Amino acid sequence: MASNRIWIPSIQKYKRMKEIDCEQYRDILKSIDDDTDFELTLNEVINYNLLDKSIFSTITLIDKFVILLQLKVVSCGPILKLTRVCEKCESKTNFSIDLNKMLDDLSEKIDQSFSTTFHNASISVTCDIPSLLLDETINVEETDYNKKLDLYLYSFIKNIKVGNSEINLDEISLSDKIAICESLPFSLLLDIKNNFIDVLHKIFKNLLLLKTKCSNDKCEDSLELKMDFNNLTDLSKILFRDSSLANILGQYANISMNCHFDYNFYKNLSPGELDIVTNMLKSSEKDNTKSSKDINLFEEYNVNAAGMVESPSEFL
Repeated sequence: MASNRIWIPSIQKYKRMKEIDCEQYRDILKSIDDDTDFELTLNEVINYNLLDKSIFSTITLIDKFVILLQLKVVSCGPILKLTRVCEKCESKTNFSIDLNKMLDDLSEKIDQSFSTTFHNASISVTCDIPSLLLDETINVEETDYNKKLDLYLYSFIKNIKVGNSEINLDEISLSDKIAICESLPFSLLLDIKNNFIDVLHKIFKNLLLLKTKCSNDKCEDSLELKMDFNNLTDLSKILFRDSSLANILGQYANISMNCHFDYNFYKNLSPGELDIVTNMLKSSEKDNTKSSKDINLFEEYNVNAAGMVESPSEFL
């Protein structure tokens, strides 16, 4: 499988990653209806395809979305074709998204490191966009709203320094991380909330990714999708809504009936390459327009027998 240079915004570097192959794409599609399974599958795909696995733990939620956009482009192509069913009139609207343009539009706001350090007496706390949100990782009662807010805030804390001692929270257990964050001064946590997390939300709140309207002239209901930490999973799902499990399996079956490829050949192809093979097969079938029923066998015989000398049969 070919590898490509993929830009990671938070570290401001290119890293080589393998394309998404058909088996990975199939796994993604099979998990798309369950948020937890879907995120787990995406993490496995990104980690497996990343050649430099040492940076995986530092990749942020925004990095992951940008990585998926780029992997979708190199594996399937830049144009995403979608269908929207209007909630008001139930009309279907077909539209396309240029993922390269989306990447360009996003780069104006997200192509940077957001790491920021806050100080309080002898304590220094470094914050950044998290790689996962703790309130989604831990089963917290929906009624325990304050606890969910605390966990959400702790997600953004990456490093704590007290005097000469330094703690990397990505390298300790989840329970220890929560215990340490709970011991931080309230004024410091409030500073992080007001001057980091709230600022990030303002930045991403205005990032418009998609705007379309219903094709029904009598309705024209509009739809806007904007980036936020809380809807990144749903936005990621949209990237894979233009294909289906049945489509990939159907292509497997179609090619298998007409070609003698090993199964490993299929699963190691990217979805874009699978489309190329399928289209080549369709083109070949169109070129072979004449069937055996259409051929005049006697006319074919006359052409092949031209110039031959007639001789008596040995059976006479």
